[in-house]
Amino acid sequence: GSSAGEVKDIGTGDRIMIDGDFQDWAGQPNIVADEHFLYILLDLGYPATLQSSIPTRLLLDLDDEATTGRHLAIPVAGREQEIELGADVEVVFSPPRVFDDGRVTWGTGVSVLVHGAVADEPVRIGHHDVGVIFSPTYAGRKFEVRLDRRRLHEAWRAAVPADGDDPGPSTRISAAFKRSTLDGRVFGHSLLGSDVRLPAAATSRIPTGEIPDRPEGFTRVMTYNVLWSTPAREPEPFARTIRAVDPDVLLFQEWDQPDQEILNWLNTYIGGGDWKVVSGHNGVAVATRLEIEPVIEELQVPPARPRRGESPGEPRPIRFVAAQVTLPSGEKVLFGSPHLKCCGSINDEADRTRMDETSIIAAEIRALPVEQRRRLLIGGDYNLVGSRDPLRNLKAQLDADGSDLAIVPTPVTGENAVYTWFEEDNRFSPGRLDWITYTDSTLEAINGVALDLRQLSPEILRRHNLRPEYGQATDHLPLIVDIRPRPKP
Repeated sequence: GSSAGEVKDIGTGDRIMIDGDFQDWAGQPNIVADEHFLYILLDLGYPATLQSSIPTRLLLDLDDEATTGRHLAIPVAGREQEIELGADVEVVFSPPRVFDDGRVTWGTGVSVLVHGAVADEPVRIGHHDVGVIFSPTYAGRKFEVRLDRRRLHEAWRAAVPADGDDPGPSTRISAAFKRSTLDGRVFGHSLLGSDVRLPAAATSRIPTGEIPDRPEGFTRVMTYNVLWSTPAREPEPFARTIRAVDPDVLLFQEWDQPDQEILNWLNTYIGGGDWKVVSGHNGVAVATRLEIEPVIEELQVPPARPRRGESPGEPRPIRFVAAQVTLPSGEKVLFGSPHLKCCGSINDEADRTRMDETSIIAAEIRALPVEQRRRLLIGGDYNLVGSRDPLRNLKAQLDADGSDLAIVPTPVTGENAVYTWFEEDNRFSPGRLDWITYTDSTLEAINGVALDLRQLSPEILRRHNLRPEYGQATDHLPLIVDIRPRPKP
């Protein structure tokens, strides 16, 4: 709760899409809500990677009582009196890592602390227990965070049982955030809202997601990171998902098997014609039943210049492949499947490697004859967890008209959020690692979605013989888009 401040109506969250584009926050307060979710806008004041940086604590007071939870006094600009909060729940981004010997180092990921009614040790739970989703996944100054109101309430009530009947999720909230060093020195804080009134929460939420119908004349593209060639060991989840989507072109990552084995799998479990595959280094491939020609199969990052006395390093393969596919209409499209370097943070070695990879890929595409790259679509796993620069590299001036490639919006079907990766027991919360870009001067793109089977409606699951748990066979969501060539001017 708060010891000062007037009660304010909260903004409505029905227009908020958790996608890293903050235009829908215009005119909204820092906290908005709908019957299912709580949405919070954070402005750190400078660029940072939220899950691999200095600890950032989102502090939530759920019972309007400053004497419960973790007591905090938050300075407010322009006011002499501090706002007192009793933080019942803390969402900690980049939580410090504490070792058995007492050492404390920088940490990564997201954790959640639930504070009881007295000053006991907080209960640590997983971010999935309260439905943490935020965007962007890459470094930024601003972030939008979404929490599941009912799951948040249930986690809190497990630590602080209600007196008598549980009235359900709170309709009042105060919130703040703070950033601090490992030794506890606070160097950034902000009050996000005090005594803010929320709309009533829903008692349940039934998934409503659908698989979009493909219009006549469009070619369906699906990009899919299949997690260490898992289809070879567990074919059913992938076969049923691909058959439900019914793509014309598949862009794979992490299917590191010989072409013939991938072909055999597609012909056995998907069928519908004679499949063809063009693959590159370490599991990237383009597969289709249409006519296909390889264009870019082998790229390398050259070794770094050795320091004095050091031996020269070895060039490193880039996980990228590109092939030209002839559509039923006769037009040709160049499809690229990237899988960039994993992990890291802004401006570290992994981030710089992604920048090197995308610069080399972009240069190779620009060197192709204009007619060969006139219609271009790139879709795959960018691992965009550091800077946004690798995405910029692989967009810049690659359209046939000299402009940047356009980004396909891929909201999760049935959701007001964009994420393409999740693993419930992982310390990292769901994020957007996979992207699709294309030449919007020569291609029309519609029906862009990320397919989370947990969010599909019961009717759609039955129609396609799918189960929500099939999505757990890989840690990435498949992305879908329908394209068709634009008429030549």
